[in-house]
Amino acid sequence: MLLLLDDLQHADAETLELLPRLLSLDASRLAIIATTRQEGAIEGPHMTRIPLGPLSEDACVEVVRNALGDHLDDGRAKLLVERSEGNPFWLEELVRIEPDETARVRLNHTLGEVYRDELKNETRSVQYFNAALDLDPTYIRSFQAIEELLSTNKNWTSLEENYIAMLKRIPAEQKKIKRELWKNLAGLYRYRLKNLEGAAQAYKVLHKMNPQDAETLEGLADLLSKAGPGALDEAIGAYQKLLALT
Repeated sequence: MLLLLDDLQHADAETLELLPRLLSLDASRLAIIATTRQEGAIEGPHMTRIPLGPLSEDACVEVVRNALGDHLDDGRAKLLVERSEGNPFWLEELVRIEPDETARVRLNHTLGEVYRDELKNETRSVQYFNAALDLDPTYIRSFQAIEELLSTNKNWTSLEENYIAMLKRIPAEQKKIKRELWKNLAGLYRYRLKNLEGAAQAYKVLHKMNPQDAETLEGLADLLSKAGPGALDEAIGAYQKLLALT
């Protein structure tokens, strides 16, 4: 089991007292990763401390430039870099105070890349990519980054949650994007999560979106035929529709 604890500097005394006891357990059964500020650091047996330095000046400049665009003058770019002092958490504050929504979208996306590539923090990375998408659901490169990251890490449950969240964001008129999301979600249910019922429901949505698509109908019929006696009539109906198309 892996236990992740964030912002340990805010932990109460009972939690800090419990940690050494947990760490004394069999290391092959439990591992703990905790993040904390300098003032919240604790020492003890079975603990390994890994100090994280600031982002380099070049990395900070890249974040700012990617977020705010080439129109940003050198003076303002330098000021933002100096204000952050290489601290990604301070760069987060820049997101909140930036008045231009388009710039906030890019800055959230770039922070997602920083947490993914520099800090190796999947959870925070996905949070920032989603923050970009909450501001602009059509900023598809952020969702593509989520798909790639979670697929690489084989975090299929989180990927399912993000597909569902993205489907809720996309306007109804964006039919092509919605169809692609439903298709990918159906594949995720079928081949990764082994959730045939979920896959069948996704295929039903796809069939409703395009009743003339033989590939979708074939997939739906196959899933229904494996769903047991209760779905037999539906499976037969799907195969009959497929024969009519072909």
